[in-house]
Amino acid sequence: MSQPNAIAISTKLDGPSNYREWAFSVKTVLRGFGLASHLTDDPPVDTSKDGSGAAAVKSWRNDDGRVMSAIVTSMKSSLIMSLENHDTAKEMWEYLKGRYIQNSGALLLNLMQSLHSLHMSIEEYYTAFDRLMGPFLSMVP
Repeated sequence: MSQPNAIAISTKLDGPSNYREWAFSVKTVLRGFGLASHLTDDPPVDTSKDGSGAAAVKSWRNDDGRVMSAIVTSMKSSLIMSLENHDTAKEMWEYLKGRYIQNSGALLLNLMQSLHSLHMSIEEYYTAFDRLMGPFLSMVP
């Protein structure tokens, strides 16, 4: 049996500045592979008396490993070890979401200062504005 192709995500997570863009890329690529549910669903449990569900559990774990690999290989190398203690793609995803989507005054101040310092064409400004406003809007309940 041949191994499935690795899942490649071209956007590299480098911290809070591009988390939204990275998260969107990851979700979109995983949807294309039919694996986006690994970001939100818990692993299945074999509840059969005869162990007949073991194959489904094994298949899910293999797919989850592919998703975990895609997450790790799409991150800046200095961030990877922060995921060391997470056993599923869902755990990794929730950890990164909690780390980079924050509701704090310090983040708001940083975003506002970055926005104020933009000096460029209207198209470049709009792109930069959109990138900066993403984290800000994620703070709004």
